Amino acid sequence: MSLSSGHEAQQLSLVLPFTKNLLYDPSPLYPTLYNTFVQAVDIASFTVIFTSPGIEELYDVLQLDARRHWSDFQSFLGKVYATLGAAQWRSRKVLLPVDVLFARSDLLLEQLVNAEGSILVADGVLPDSSPLLTSPRTTRLQLSIPSSTGDSSFGVDSNVEIRPPPPPVVALGGTFDHLHPAHKLLLQSSLFLATRKLIIGITAPSLLVNKSNAALVESLEVRTRNVEEFLRRCGAKIHLRAKEINDPLGPTAWDEDIQALVVSRETVAGGEMVNAKRRENGLGQLELFIVDVIAGPSHLSGPAPTEDAEEGVGIEKTPREGVEGEKEWEEWVKDLSKVVDENQLKQLKMSSTTVRQWIADLQVEGDWKR
Repeated sequence: MSLSSGHEAQQLSLVLPFTKNLLYDPSPLYPTLYNTFVQAVDIASFTVIFTSPGIEELYDVLQLDARRHWSDFQSFLGKVYATLGAAQWRSRKVLLPVDVLFARSDLLLEQLVNAEGSILVADGVLPDSSPLLTSPRTTRLQLSIPSSTGDSSFGVDSNVEIRPPPPPVVALGGTFDHLHPAHKLLLQSSLFLATRKLIIGITAPSLLVNKSNAALVESLEVRTRNVEEFLRRCGAKIHLRAKEINDPLGPTAWDEDIQALVVSRETVAGGEMVNAKRRENGLGQLELFIVDVIAGPSHLSGPAPTEDAEEGVGIEKTPREGVEGEKEWEEWVKDLSKVVDENQLKQLKMSSTTVRQWIADLQVEGDWKR
């Protein structure tokens, strides 16, 4: 299947189910996520929209008790973004905007009806009366996904009375250069957690001058705008404060109003450093919430490595012989959940450094188009 507009590049939206079964095991979604992206052509952006068959949107139910469901939610989101990230590298669409959104009400789906671009909708996700299904731009997909009643209840939690509420003010930080799936996992998981304010520390240009391919680092203005626009697309309803930081710790070292810090598994030591500094300053400790690490093509020697690249990390120019269709994603989606060494995770993770190297290699080849 090749997905093409036949004209100029357009948005492609993929509407998939979000159920309890899939929250705990999203693997049935991987082939559809991976193959739809890889096979799409002439697209300007790719958006996955998860919605829950039934009365309640599962995302809303989870966020009501975000502390309890934090680990499961970030794990689900991380696996979805990891699959899409692998598809980006495999198909050489590294800079193509890719979002994963959750239909918290009918509004997002209503907006999709009037938006431009093509829409793919999994069968059984929407009621037959949905205007989205009657749109000439919509194509229905048949998926092999375990059946679900759409029940979004989670039963009685014996600790519900003693568990503290989610933190009102949450902080996170990063370069957010060439915003990629690992950045989006960090941002989106933080947004899921915070109830009043989200503080995003964005690394100042002065701290990035020694980065590899520093000339390709996006300006502070571009990085800030990309972060804010992404969070708005995610439906942010709390106060967002994107702030330039001129040192590694930023406001987390001195701001009394912050209760929690979101870090990825390879930067836990940085979170512990923040708390050490806060102890020196006589401030309360921040609760650390940890997101998974998304793999990148860490052994990438050019824009598209050959078959000799490490399995699950390299991306071939063409599929390996005998690996095609639904099986190909298994070759390129690498699970880092069992890697515990922070240094190893830093080598294997998806990073802005690798994206800039990809751009630099294309420039050398004369194949770079913004």
